[in-house]
Amino acid sequence: MSVKILHTADIHLDSPFAAFSPTAAEKRREIIRQSFLALIEKAREEKVQLFFISGDLFDTEFATRDTALMLKNAFASLSSCLFFISPGNHDPFTPTSVYATAEFPDNVHVFRERQCIELADMGVRVYGFGFTSPLCGESTVSGYDIPDDGMINILVCHGDMSGALSSNGPVTKGDVGGSGFDYVALGHIHKATGVRNENGVYYAYPGCLCGRSFDETGKKSALIGTVEKGSVSLDEVSVAGMRYEIVHCDVTDSLSRRNALDMLREAANEFDPSTVVRIIAEGDTSEEYLFSPDELAGQTKCEAYIVDNTRPVISFTGTESENTLKGVFYRIMEKRISEAKAGSEEYNTLVKALKYGLTVLDEKNIADIWEDEK
Repeated sequence: MSVKILHTADIHLDSPFAAFSPTAAEKRREIIRQSFLALIEKAREEKVQLFFISGDLFDTEFATRDTALMLKNAFASLSSCLFFISPGNHDPFTPTSVYATAEFPDNVHVFRERQCIELADMGVRVYGFGFTSPLCGESTVSGYDIPDDGMINILVCHGDMSGALSSNGPVTKGDVGGSGFDYVALGHIHKATGVRNENGVYYAYPGCLCGRSFDETGKKSALIGTVEKGSVSLDEVSVAGMRYEIVHCDVTDSLSRRNALDMLREAANEFDPSTVVRIIAEGDTSEEYLFSPDELAGQTKCEAYIVDNTRPVISFTGTESENTLKGVFYRIMEKRISEAKAGSEEYNTLVKALKYGLTVLDEKNIADIWEDEK
């Protein structure tokens, strides 16, 4: 006997995107909502029986009315599937949370602390652990009594395998391997791990469904497939959504600033419109190569921002080097840069200081090259 499942986590509906304008922030929130709806459609196409959400469905314990209604309708539209949600550290089950105040359909179960739902007709038990506060110092995988009776036992939980002292439900490989489950559907780590096995127990982090910033780069996905006693077969499935990428582009040999911009534009155009790209311009250039973050706005298929990590190299005459403030500043900074380890935080800071200093000494606006953290 096997069961068809879909496993996702860390969707973070209603993320604030506080660094963006209200319009841009709402656009990103809508992309996340649409990505989740696309995942519902994928579950419908694949005839998924059990749909697991392993924490942080929401970015906080609260949700907008529109988002709560969207979820209610989405769950109800797939009545043949059972949904199991384990609240995480971002969206704990509290008396005022959306989990306590919203009316979800009968095919949705939200776990609160340790619980078990037996699905005798499927031969499956679904266990879950729901956070009831933002902090949890106990293992979310340990402490269950698993009968050895041939039924498939699956755990849905939010848990942190990055350290034993975590306050986000610390989980160890030993906890997993000694748990007795057939599959542990984890959430919290935003980078997908693929399906792993510890002492006969299969487990996985699916990663987040959509990237929300440049610390969540690359293709994002959920897991879909079958679980049976002693065997798990899950594949990654991606849906349309915002994707973040970081690209390094060396413009040393570009010959001119215009050619350098062409190189940066070409690098950005490798990606489709759903991608946000940070292009890191690198290499030794003349001081005239200073790039502003938004210089490619409207010129690329995707949303692209430039981070100017180029290093200015200036050819001074002897008199200029010795007798001008600009020359003295350049000579001192070049010496300090040469003594720093290339690529280190100190090195990068010194190069930025050199560029900013040269900009000011040339009576240019330093805001033109100030990096905007997007």
